[in-house]
Amino acid sequence: MGLIKEALDVDFVVDPRPLTKKKELAISAFIKKDKEKKGLC
Repeated sequence: MGLIKEALDVDFVVDPRPLTKKKELAISAFIKKDKEKKGLC
């Protein structure tokens, strides 16, 4: 496997705040729906 080069003009910002329960459930539902659509579940 080769090395992945990072773009020099891209900044990644990490938000350390925890997710609310509502956002956590919304993300989980989206991932589950996407996996079902792709036939992975």
